[in-house]
Amino acid sequence: MKERITLDKTVYFDGLITTYDNMFSASAISAMETNIMDAPFKYGTKDNPDQPPTGLQCFEFEHFHAWQTLWNVVNEKLEDLEGLEYRRSNLNFFAMGEDAYYHKDDCDWTLLYYCNSKWDPDEKGETKFFITDEDLGDYKLQDVKGNTNPLVLSIAPIPGRLCFFKSSINHSATGFRSNARFVPALKFVEAGKGNGTGIIVQKGNQQMLDIRSQV
Repeated sequence: MKERITLDKTVYFDGLITTYDNMFSASAISAMETNIMDAPFKYGTKDNPDQPPTGLQCFEFEHFHAWQTLWNVVNEKLEDLEGLEYRRSNLNFFAMGEDAYYHKDDCDWTLLYYCNSKWDPDEKGETKFFITDEDLGDYKLQDVKGNTNPLVLSIAPIPGRLCFFKSSINHSATGFRSNARFVPALKFVEAGKGNGTGIIVQKGNQQMLDIRSQV
């Protein structure tokens, strides 16, 4: 019997961060997790130039079936990404208890996919966002005394969840307590800036092979 799925969308700060849940069936989440765990990883990527490397990365993610599944979802179901230009993807691996540094991505928008098939709040593994007035524009983060203070927002790695956010926000990955953490990241830029692949997100886009040939 086919599983019935109803998409849940949650928007934070007028679209600065958006999460999508119930996008995939339990069987699809499990299959994608298995596929992602077979990826080859390399050490050496830094969150910021003056800090040591964290985690491991795979920059060949476009060749995996899980990436094709995510690309289809981006084009067919995520209207918020319509018109953006694809830049690149990478797959991040963090060992148990390993955390990243706060950093900004080299693109305009980032889409994360939490491929873990199980999660408990005590396991940690959240993505943390360090949000300031600069990120929020006209909205002011003020306490009762009128002082401006930043806000740390944590997005839980609910199995199968997608997290779409403005890449200029400082953010950081936190490791799971008792398992490795695998999280694919798809990067997008505003169309026509000259730093993407030239491939635009749109319904019916079948340019997967073209993308893999350019990255």
